[in-house]
Amino acid sequence: MAISLKVVSENPDGSANAVCNYDEVGEQLLVQEGITAIIKQYIAQQKGKEQMNTVWEVASEIESLAYRVSNVKDMVEMIATDVQDPHSGALWGVRDHLETLAEKIETQVQNLMDIHRDQMVKEVEITSEVKPPKKAKKK
Repeated sequence: MAISLKVVSENPDGSANAVCNYDEVGEQLLVQEGITAIIKQYIAQQKGKEQMNTVWEVASEIESLAYRVSNVKDMVEMIATDVQDPHSGALWGVRDHLETLAEKIETQVQNLMDIHRDQMVKEVEITSEVKPPKKAKKK
């Protein structure tokens, strides 16, 4: 396994432009570790919360996972573009699967929000049915 990172230039904002070189095993490790780090970070965030999240908060967190998966997809696409190997079609396959996964996550978030909206509407309807009628004003 070979992975090397060479900083080409440093930017005023503290970031840097770099070139990353790796072999096939290194590439697999980078993708695997990236996805594992995303999942670990999400789990750690959840453990730190003591109160139940609202549906909105949960949906937002799930949506951020879709965004992160999409970022990994973009990284795989950049790697696949740089690889001059006839077997790099596998990378494009990984990219396509990540894209599909991100889309499915976004669809599930939308479904969750639709269910939440429907539940809120039902609660409002039930509440409005229970309220006593208003008394007429005395003149």
